[in-house]
Amino acid sequence: MQKKTTIQNTQDDTQPTENKWFFEGFRVSFRDLATEAEDEILPTKDMNTCWMAICLNGDLRVSVTGAGNNDELCIPQGNCLLQYEPGKCLCNKCMREQQVQLLEIVCPAKDLQRLIGDTPLGHDLQAAMINGRPMHVHRPMTSSIRQALAGLRETISTGEQGSAPLVLSKTLEMVWHFTHSGGQDVSAQIPSETLRAVDRAKSILEANMENPPDLESLASQVGMSLSKLKQVFPMACGMPPYAYLRLLRMEMAMRLLRDEGRSVTETALEVGYSNLSHFSKTFVEHFGLKPSQARKSG
Repeated sequence: MQKKTTIQNTQDDTQPTENKWFFEGFRVSFRDLATEAEDEILPTKDMNTCWMAICLNGDLRVSVTGAGNNDELCIPQGNCLLQYEPGKCLCNKCMREQQVQLLEIVCPAKDLQRLIGDTPLGHDLQAAMINGRPMHVHRPMTSSIRQALAGLRETISTGEQGSAPLVLSKTLEMVWHFTHSGGQDVSAQIPSETLRAVDRAKSILEANMENPPDLESLASQVGMSLSKLKQVFPMACGMPPYAYLRLLRMEMAMRLLRDEGRSVTETALEVGYSNLSHFSKTFVEHFGLKPSQARKSG
């Protein structure tokens, strides 16, 4: 379980709160929406605020309301969204049984713009602030963002005194990697029927991590052609099917090692790796640390 810490400044990181950290206008929080009230207002009502979400589990659907308009955005697992919505508010639309979990970063738009100002994204944010128009930037979680996230989780789990600057630095590192990763606007909507087919494909991969179907079989099981699956799966999930399978395997491996104290060999076999060296190499590439380092001590 992650240590609950409040960051007020670099000298004070000892007061507990609900999995939230504060530092000079930045708020960082891990949220489990299955335990929160449905349609809870997300903190973007202030027109001077930016909201960034990294979807860790499940598919987050967000309703944007204001000025008589009601739009809906989807953040699939393994994807990130930077949102600036002047004069509007956001509500989550997930169902409790979906077990949606996310890392949320909220900060003043002017502070974020100063941090990323000399980048294309920084210029876009500045223009949006000047003109009072919304900005949505949707990007898949890169390996660099994953490694920074793993570092943040590691920092939090240790609960060491004086860790506040590390929490902030890892947060800013994720923002930096997001800024430089390139990406796309989320204005184009994927048809709901296609999303349901992709959801079925994801469920099949989740249920068969140890012995997954090949892509042609997977496409057939969800009623798609192979070419269609290869086209729409990355659009919906931000990554190809086998990259998503690798994500599932690595997240499961981390839980087995860290939370259950399983051996590295046992974990590798359970998530579908018969080659221990290949498993270890993939784990390091994904999290930035060795499986033995993630394993629960004692």
